[in-house]
Amino acid sequence: MELPLRAMLPGLVGLPVAYELAILFLLGLFLGSFFSVVTTRLPEGGSIVYPGSRCPACGAPIRWYDNIPLLSFVLLGGRCRSCRRPIPLFYPLIELTTALTLGLTWYFAWRMGWGLIQALVVVLIAALLLLIAVIDQRTMLIPDHLSFPLVLVALLFGLSPLNPLFPPTVHWQNLLWGLGAGAVIFVISALGAMGQGDALLALAMGFLLGPHILVAMFLALMGGGLVALGLFLYLRMSRRPTRGAKMAFGPWLCLATWVALFFAPPLEEWYLTSFLG
Repeated sequence: MELPLRAMLPGLVGLPVAYELAILFLLGLFLGSFFSVVTTRLPEGGSIVYPGSRCPACGAPIRWYDNIPLLSFVLLGGRCRSCRRPIPLFYPLIELTTALTLGLTWYFAWRMGWGLIQALVVVLIAALLLLIAVIDQRTMLIPDHLSFPLVLVALLFGLSPLNPLFPPTVHWQNLLWGLGAGAVIFVISALGAMGQGDALLALAMGFLLGPHILVAMFLALMGGGLVALGLFLYLRMSRRPTRGAKMAFGPWLCLATWVALFFAPPLEEWYLTSFLG
């Protein structure tokens, strides 16, 4: 069966876009395997290079043919070859999530007519956002090793003519949006409602999105708020204590940033025409 005509259109490097997406998906699987190491060792201060991958249950080294993303998990039946204990689903899930995230980022950049450099930078930003989201969800902390590079990349991209969201004449305003957003979240974190890592994340969001950060914050508050409400109701109905229950907000900020990168303008236009038109 022939591929649809759109899938055969030239992509960002000249290949049919379907081929580019397939290549990026495969690269994303292997990058996701590396991300599983980063997200488990970085918060503990361990090396992400040495030692090699090991079974989290028995500590046996994982051979290269048992470390092929997704495929090895399926062939092994989801169990370690040495101890036959179940392999945590976290590992194949982060591999698949990374591949889908990078593939969708590339696809939307292509659909919106962005250039190759713009797409590569946004893929890097998406990878950093994913790492931050996963680590914050697992540990309730955002490592400075990731947040500071994200702030730097967002600042350079947000102020450069490469940023496709704004005309070059207004890019400097992103600096003010970033500083303002970071200051607001920092004050909130000082009150104990958020972590200081969220303030750095908000700083990066402002540099990157400018005024579109309002859309991202709204999406993050709506999504995070609904999940928090559902969690609270679940704890109450199951007669479990609600005091001390916490939920990471960083993953919602990361997801909302990714969505706003591509969909903030049409969302704003829809809101204006639907409610203020």
